[in-house]
Amino acid sequence: MRRYAHIGTGNYHSSNASNYEDLGLFTADDEIAADVADVFNAVTSRTPPLGFRKLLVGPWYLRDGVVREIGRITAAALAGTPARIRIKVNSLVDPEIVDALYDAATAGASVEVVARGICVLKPGRPALGDRITVRSVLGRFLEHSRILWFETDEEVSVWIGSADLMPRNLDHRVEVLVPIEDARMRAEIGRVLDALGADTRFAWTLDRHEKWKRVEPEPGVARISAQEALMQRAVRRAKRAERQSRRGNVCGSEGSIESTASGRTHSFRSSTPSALETASSSGFAHVCSMRRSAAVMSSGRARVTRKMS
Repeated sequence: MRRYAHIGTGNYHSSNASNYEDLGLFTADDEIAADVADVFNAVTSRTPPLGFRKLLVGPWYLRDGVVREIGRITAAALAGTPARIRIKVNSLVDPEIVDALYDAATAGASVEVVARGICVLKPGRPALGDRITVRSVLGRFLEHSRILWFETDEEVSVWIGSADLMPRNLDHRVEVLVPIEDARMRAEIGRVLDALGADTRFAWTLDRHEKWKRVEPEPGVARISAQEALMQRAVRRAKRAERQSRRGNVCGSEGSIESTASGRTHSFRSSTPSALETASSSGFAHVCSMRRSAAVMSSGRARVTRKMS
């Protein structure tokens, strides 16, 4: 039996899908799928789980997992290794997490935060220089995805999920973070963070005096919108994938697509004319609207999507 799992950063709600930006992972990874089943078993049986294989799940193991990842970066920075933490959340207010991030920055790590709402982490602390940066991007779509990125010279670990870094999410709700293990998927998420960090149209930065300031481009340089850049990139990729599918004689009159990989053919049918369905050799399909996706990539067993209206 093969199990499939989808783990997203947002709600399964049509109105949210029209206005929110989110990330989702659709995977056939055996351990992740088993962990998802264990989450539902724990919720329905009201029995604390004994542990999980790959997921960080609150309220049982999420806080400890995030603190452990920050501690790994702090230890690497103390050892003189270049180290970096990148966080994208709605809110960052948990005292333990904030203190751990200060420790990481004090040790020499770079801490870059994109927070849509409340952030109590303060840039510009004495002795920290510019190692802590906080910005917010307020564009056409509500930035809703949660990303945790922990990077050293030797290792990069990336997590996406539902949890903000708040006591209520870490300690009082069932929340899930999933690791992004494929290097190409991590690179795709890295491009999302890079785009948000380069935004000069809808971005604001928090200064040492706890004041938000609008980001201004250099004189004579056009403003850059992260959301527009990512949507344009997604459209180009979707069109390229569609052309590749047509070259393989895979498009049918009703939107059905057959994909041949590793000697096997998988056939799927689209319910909407604008949707592009693709299949991988692991035997799963993911439907992605060309209007709504701002980042799609496949990797044999899993797929990451960034959705916008």
